[in-house]
Amino acid sequence: MNQPFTMESELPNQANDISTNPFPGLRPFKPSESDLFFGRELQISLVFEQLMKQRFIAIVGASGVGKSSFMSCGVVSEITQNQDRSWKVLSMTPGRNPIKSLADSMMLQEAHWTAVPETEDIGSTLLHSPESFKAILKTQAETSKADYLLFIDQFEEIFRFSPDDESGAKAAKSIIDIIVSTLHDASIPVYIVVAIRADFIGDCAKFPRLTEIINKSQYLIPELTREEKKDAIVGPVRYKNAKIEDELVEHILDEMGESADQLPIMQHAMMRTWSQWKKFKSPSDAITFDDYNAIGGIKNALSEHAREAYKELNREDQILCQKIFKTLTEKGDGGRGIRRPTRLKDICDIVDAEQTKITNIIDFFRSPSRSLLLPPAGTDIKDDTVIDISHESLMRNWIELSDWVEEEAESVKLYLRLAEASLMHQEGKAGLWLPPDLLLAQDWYKKQKPSLAWGLMHNKAFESTMLFLEQSESEYERSQILKEKVQKRRIVIFRRIAAVMFLLTLAAGWSWIKARESAKDAEEKKILAEKATEKANEQEELARISANEAVLAKEDAIHSAKIARNQERIARQAKVEADTNALRALRQEQQANDLRLLSIAKSMAIKSKEIDANKPEKKALVAKQAYNFYESVESSGKTKKLEKDPDIYDGLYYALISLGDDNAFTLSEHEQNVRSIITSKKGNIYSTGSDGSIIQWKNNQFHSFVKENKSGTRINKSLAINSDESRLACSGNFNFIEIYDIKSGKGLVETIPTTWTDTWHIAFTHDGNLICIGTNDQLMLYTFDTKTFTPITEVIGKINAVSAHPAKNEVVVGLDNGAVEQYNLATKSVTTIMRSNSSIYAVNYSHDGSRLAVGDEKGKVYLITAHQMMELPGHSARVNQIAFDHSSHFLATASFDKTVRIWNVRSSDDAPIILRDHQDWVWSIAFTQDDNHLWAGSRDYLIRTWPLDMDDMASLICPNPKITRTQLNEEEWIHYAGEDFSSVVNATCN
Repeated sequence: MNQPFTMESELPNQANDISTNPFPGLRPFKPSESDLFFGRELQISLVFEQLMKQRFIAIVGASGVGKSSFMSCGVVSEITQNQDRSWKVLSMTPGRNPIKSLADSMMLQEAHWTAVPETEDIGSTLLHSPESFKAILKTQAETSKADYLLFIDQFEEIFRFSPDDESGAKAAKSIIDIIVSTLHDASIPVYIVVAIRADFIGDCAKFPRLTEIINKSQYLIPELTREEKKDAIVGPVRYKNAKIEDELVEHILDEMGESADQLPIMQHAMMRTWSQWKKFKSPSDAITFDDYNAIGGIKNALSEHAREAYKELNREDQILCQKIFKTLTEKGDGGRGIRRPTRLKDICDIVDAEQTKITNIIDFFRSPSRSLLLPPAGTDIKDDTVIDISHESLMRNWIELSDWVEEEAESVKLYLRLAEASLMHQEGKAGLWLPPDLLLAQDWYKKQKPSLAWGLMHNKAFESTMLFLEQSESEYERSQILKEKVQKRRIVIFRRIAAVMFLLTLAAGWSWIKARESAKDAEEKKILAEKATEKANEQEELARISANEAVLAKEDAIHSAKIARNQERIARQAKVEADTNALRALRQEQQANDLRLLSIAKSMAIKSKEIDANKPEKKALVAKQAYNFYESVESSGKTKKLEKDPDIYDGLYYALISLGDDNAFTLSEHEQNVRSIITSKKGNIYSTGSDGSIIQWKNNQFHSFVKENKSGTRINKSLAINSDESRLACSGNFNFIEIYDIKSGKGLVETIPTTWTDTWHIAFTHDGNLICIGTNDQLMLYTFDTKTFTPITEVIGKINAVSAHPAKNEVVVGLDNGAVEQYNLATKSVTTIMRSNSSIYAVNYSHDGSRLAVGDEKGKVYLITAHQMMELPGHSARVNQIAFDHSSHFLATASFDKTVRIWNVRSSDDAPIILRDHQDWVWSIAFTQDDNHLWAGSRDYLIRTWPLDMDDMASLICPNPKITRTQLNEEEWIHYAGEDFSSVVNATCN
């Protein structure tokens, strides 16, 4: 978006050239199109006079009133054509990074700014010191003998940053501070114009000093009168020596009505009408109703045109198109549609698509016949080019885009709900999601397929939020499986009960039959007794019958005993099953307790970071108790406990900082960027950087200078130490490599001249020779025995990183073209390991040689073994250096995003520890020999010695003199751990 303003001293005569369309469509008029800009001549003069008097003016107007064209083609054109003085224009829109936008506009206007050293980034300078802007401009004006105009279009974008977006809010405040401080110094020849939508003018009240300036000098752009609108239609046509029917002009004016979007939509309709007329009519013919009606008129021209363009895309490109426009727009407070200008490379990350495909779609919509996207056609677009919709009216009038904006707003809303639920779950305040919320989230994820960049844009906790969703899905699936198992178990139990009841029924039936038989026998005995005297001869038969009955009774008893034994066996089986279920339930209860305790531990650690630093004892005790809970949990089964949990680590680290001072774990002996750190087997550490000095450290303390550079005329970039630790090599922005004897302490013993100017990286091979890369774009091998350089490669393009295999005669290099290549130093044969879409800036072998780690310009980290390659996402900017610990168990990555991340390479799914205290780019990292600390060198001139052993960190808390009690009080237990811990009596410091 930030294009330099250039005013031609004499515009080419376009009056008879009908090949170029005099109507720009939705985009603003360009400065070179001032001859085509009609209708606001008097207003331009008024604004110019007020600006010259006040040095500032705020151009206020409703969306669609033409603020941008009024400024670029009217006021700016008036200023730059002023022959009384020389002018230079800095034009910008705030976008996602207002300070970077300002810095880019300055670099477009001037290749070099006298007051800014070449080694410094002008954007960082302005961000950290807004006051420096006026000094920079004052110095430059004295050199160039010119006045400067700072034009900030779409100033309302300043107010898009929420307080939670610290970097964005800081950049927005810095822009306002620049405006205020510059205007308060009358000696600086700088004039400032801001264009802002009228519905955002109330937001200025958040900044009192800005409000005061705006109250003194602002201009509310009025709507054009009917006659002025007529000039805006007829003027460009007449300028091209063409004609338009008077009745058509009046009809267009009637159709324009009082809509807020009347001007941009009229310009778009006239752009298409002109193209229609030029295609089918001769130059001598007037533009008629036929031409106008063919494009759908004002009411439908914009939506129909955009829809036609969209339908020309294939299905895959239509999906990408939706995502691109969703990225460029958003629904603001009160439902207001807001433009969201975005850099091309950020769009690619958010949409998660190849840059070529994204660029093709953008070019399709910004072609001269459409002009729906900016920058205009003919402007080359690169990674840092800001892409924007041509005008807010596109959001309001293109029906499909309006729907997409709504869909995106709903998508963001659900994601933020999910992120909030994830945070509450971490704090132990809420459980995992269940249907219907879980089903909605699953459907959202399936349709949205959110990229990491998209998630981070709306909430920084994207990774933990996605982990929460995965956990919710897994837990729900597990509960469903458990329900099925319980149901099956119940069916088995019911079947067994039915069998037992059946047996009991059989026994009862048998008993009833026997009872009936006994009654019958008794009756017969009575009859027999009465007739005993008469039937004495039947006694023998009766005796036999009695004997038979005895036999039957015996068999009945045996059968009953058998039933009793079966019932006893069933009872024993039921008891065993009940005991097994009880044991399983006990284990599940233990797992649930462990999971809950783990959740409480992480929640307490997170809460400890939020405790004010002026309450160090409370902060430290909460962090220590979180660690105690964490350590009490056994990692087994479904209770997965990370070896180095990021939340527990953060709690302990910031607790130790609060108990010490802000400079704890910080070394400040270097006077410039710390570019390289290496560790020796003896435990010594060496560091160097842009100050040209080499320092030796012992026991995390300064020991001595290997080389103290007092001249400040050289920049060291790389250190290397050989395997027997007799040689220390140093290279940088000079045409030689230095060798120091660190074994005997003789200092500099050899200077190796190079035929190239700078050597960026060096490393010793496993047999003691030296490999290096630099400005000659070749991999070079220096042999100490012959004292000669041997090229391993031809000129293969810029090489950004190199690493030597610890046991083989092989090295790996990272190239600017995204390739990672492995070279055999003996045969010079090459193997391509991988290719990335971004430049490679870091490569490193693990100490055992089994793993290779790679980092690229976009912050992606790749971990490569003999069997697989996995991506470790997270960094948002270039990865500068990679280091493995000496056990090859953990991997650390340093980045321009001001963080260091530590990954467990044996469990890559574990969330990394993120070290955030760096104030600027992190250049270099190295594990100490015992792996208990990680050293990190930064652009802020500091080395941070991050502790890594959480047991050691926890052991330092209780002995600290600021700890005067051994445990949390009852109120603190309840607040930080929960109600059921109100009666806990064990000491945190035990």
